Amino acid sequence: MVRLARENDVAVLLLSQLSRESERRDDKRPLLSDLRESGTLEQVADAVFMVHQEWLYLNPESKHEEVKASYRKAFNVADLLVRKNKHGGRCDVKLSWNPMTATYRNASLKDRY
Repeated sequence: MVRLARENDVAVLLLSQLSRESERRDDKRPLLSDLRESGTLEQVADAVFMVHQEWLYLNPESKHEEVKASYRKAFNVADLLVRKNKHGGRCDVKLSWNPMTATYRNASLKDRY
């Protein structure tokens, strides 16, 4: 696939399923090792991006006020996790999630639109 992409000068986007390992950890943010068949994907990928939505793991009906507050703060916010980038740095980017259009937008740019 890499050779085909180079010969035709096109980008290849591969979507992968995550294992359930991150759900067993306190910190639910996915790691490269959570990718299915992670060894092969890690070797051939130029970049690996993962999306994490913390609010999906919080209970808005909780009796604990700090959990409710965390949910409200995290609701419709996501992190784009740059876990690998051969041609640049690794970082996390805050995104805002719009469930009506199923789109993400850079949260730092949301006031510009």
